[in-house]
Amino acid sequence: MSTDTATEVDQEALLAVVAGLVPATAAQVGTALGKLSIALERITQQLTAADEEATHLDQELQLAYDLAYLQAGEGPERVTGPVREATARVATAELRMRAEVAKLNVRSLRAAHRTLDRRIDVGRTQAATVRSELRTLSYGGGA
Repeated sequence: MSTDTATEVDQEALLAVVAGLVPATAAQVGTALGKLSIALERITQQLTAADEEATHLDQELQLAYDLAYLQAGEGPERVTGPVREATARVATAELRMRAEVAKLNVRSLRAAHRTLDRRIDVGRTQAATVRSELRTLSYGGGA
């Protein structure tokens, strides 16, 4: 089983605990929350790196486009603005695709980050429920 698959299976088991789909002890909920927090930290680090890469690619694209636009206007014949723009777009097409894929990666990581954050919130609610049940049991369940 690959590490990614093991992590997915582990997260599914944790989610079952956090969502209250399986009976859980306070320790199990705490462990689940700890593991989800670690996963959230990993996603945060990946998001930071991906955002930095996307920013660099965007700047690189802008510079390449500007240079291609300027170069398209060089020469003895007069070139119109739309032709220069088209020439610059064609010259930077591969870099533009790399920049778009980097932005897509950032959006994907942000979605994963939000999902993990929500799962942790659900886990906190579950932990509060378990604590409440434990208090009720320690009082004998009556008023």
